[in-house]
Amino acid sequence: MLVGVLTALGVFGAIGLLVVLLLQRGRDGMDLSLGGLLRLYLYLASLAGVIAFAIGLAGIISYVLAAAFGLDVVYGGQVQRPIPAIAPVCAPNATCPPFVTPFPQQVIPDERVRRQTEDLVRGVTFVIFGGVFWAAHWWARRALAASRTA
Repeated sequence: MLVGVLTALGVFGAIGLLVVLLLQRGRDGMDLSLGGLLRLYLYLASLAGVIAFAIGLAGIISYVLAAAFGLDVVYGGQVQRPIPAIAPVCAPNATCPPFVTPFPQQVIPDERVRRQTEDLVRGVTFVIFGGVFWAAHWWARRALAASRTA
């Protein structure tokens, strides 16, 4: 899924870059200087940081919604798995000794709990990474703008 999102973002980014370059070409020519390309990179990288932050926020919101309203709301209903037939402890019409205990049932873990935990881990990771990535490029854009005006 993540590869699909990144591929789509790459395609949209390339289309956006092409549009920006064509619009600038009509005015005063394309600005392919090192400063112009660096500024373009910083804007695109800031956008990538915001998108990563939003994906992480969506994962955290999914976790919180599932914790608040139940796993069925976010991850769907419980899948009914067939319960294996267990032979009776004692034969029919026979006296069962009082110390016979039934076989322990196999505990089948709920797949939705694992998905909820993965959403939390993915969400926190993307929020931290996206925030740091955006902040670093935002700071670099500000420093570049300040150096141009000075």
